[in-house]
Amino acid sequence: MILTQDEPEGIEVAESGARLQTDGTASVKYQAVFLQDDWKVSRSLTLNLGLRWEFEAPPTDRYNVLSNFDPDAISPLRVPGFNLRGGLAYPNRGGLSRYQREPNYNDFGPRFGFAWQARAKTVVRGGYGIMYIPVTVSLARTGFTQDTPMVSTIDGGLTPQNVLSNPFPAGLLKPSGSSQGLLTGVGTVVSGQLRKADRGYTQQWNFTLQHQPWNNWLLEAAWVGNRGVRLFADSRNINNISDADFAQGAALAAPIPNPFRGILPASSPIGGATITRFQSLLPFPQFTGVTGGYSFLNNSIYHALAIKAEKRFSQGFSFLLAYTASKLIDDGANSGQVRPGAAVTTTVQNWANLRAERSKSSQDVPQRMVISALWELPVGKNGPALFKHVAGGWQLNAIQTIESGTPVSLAATVPGSGNRPNVVAGQQARLDSPTIDRWFNTSAFVIPAAYTYGDVARTLPDVHTDSVYNMDLSLFRNFTVREGMRLQLRAEAFNLTNTPTFGEPGRAVNTANFGIVTATAFSPKPREVQLALRLTF
Repeated sequence: MILTQDEPEGIEVAESGARLQTDGTASVKYQAVFLQDDWKVSRSLTLNLGLRWEFEAPPTDRYNVLSNFDPDAISPLRVPGFNLRGGLAYPNRGGLSRYQREPNYNDFGPRFGFAWQARAKTVVRGGYGIMYIPVTVSLARTGFTQDTPMVSTIDGGLTPQNVLSNPFPAGLLKPSGSSQGLLTGVGTVVSGQLRKADRGYTQQWNFTLQHQPWNNWLLEAAWVGNRGVRLFADSRNINNISDADFAQGAALAAPIPNPFRGILPASSPIGGATITRFQSLLPFPQFTGVTGGYSFLNNSIYHALAIKAEKRFSQGFSFLLAYTASKLIDDGANSGQVRPGAAVTTTVQNWANLRAERSKSSQDVPQRMVISALWELPVGKNGPALFKHVAGGWQLNAIQTIESGTPVSLAATVPGSGNRPNVVAGQQARLDSPTIDRWFNTSAFVIPAAYTYGDVARTLPDVHTDSVYNMDLSLFRNFTVREGMRLQLRAEAFNLTNTPTFGEPGRAVNTANFGIVTATAFSPKPREVQLALRLTF
């Protein structure tokens, strides 16, 4: 629960304490100029030429309650043996603008398209364009939130300390805001948006061949492509040790005398007598973690062959077939949020080596075909009036969807390091006849040693979730009650054949359900049948 006060602050109450936070009031301003010309070169050739310039300004906040992280700032902390750098900076302070990120005025997006009538019933089309990714407001606000824990007991539960009627007798701790500057959050995890984070863009293109073999029929084949450059990535960890130091392995967990003792608060996770060697080798060892906010580091590439056959509605019948064979490769999911039913993947193992994240996308669907048809049944057009009234006017509709499953992503708990398993030499993950009890060869993977990165790809190249086979069928009957009034009877069945689509198998190595499918997929649902009457007037 958040209670808004006169000033832009609120109180969020939780079981273990309360959080006093300053509410955000961020906004983004957008400007664009677009020029376009359609040039009819000849009777058979038309060109579409365009150029777009846009400036989507970085976010600002009315009260400047946003935090930045400056990796090059000289820290005010003086610790022998360390030349500490890095700390939080704030918009509209210390010479910074009110922008959360530095602005970029170079976002030009050209467009080009053409249409060429090669023959009387054959047309060739194509196009190319650059589109920029919309600006996202980072929620990095370290310094503008402060937690106050509720101390329920100090003797292991024998006697109560603070009670619900007065949970915070000393009052609530207030956020420091930007007053502490580079010293904000030292000894803890901080989050600050890096100011150099230019938004990315996508290059999209297609080349299409359309042909009309007969009246009311259209055949189409297209090559479709999309290349993402500097795509959005969330929760970037910028407090990583170098690969050379990481090679020390388990020795990184060894305790060493704490050089920050007496300098950082004793309540800090690194304020005690010792810290780990790992902590001392971080680029910003005065922080236990540093999240650089949103960044634009990911890339993707998509190629597809799209085929379509269409019969326009005539003589009481229409038909549409669409088939796509494609491949999507990327560097990872855009964020940790996953929509219901979507494939789950591991997060980045090593932000210093995003090349190792490149694999088939978790949203890659190699093949997909959809067939739909509408048929006005020919019965009841002739004969007695009663027969035509009862048997005539029926319409049958069907949609059939068949598609491949998505790639499977494995996970492993590795002390001090990665989040994916290692591949066992000589073993193959794919099984010729997978079952729900053994969807893939679990013997092909093992947990890596501590302080090492797993070498399996982010998604398996040859193991997918279950394919989708779904048919929806409906039967309509229209009755004319009188002029301007019509009654429609509808009978609809979703997943008519009640064919189950199994969910993804267990992903985590050395868990009880590793490689085992324990549920059906989010979609399609089990068969549903419904009847309805619809009156239109």
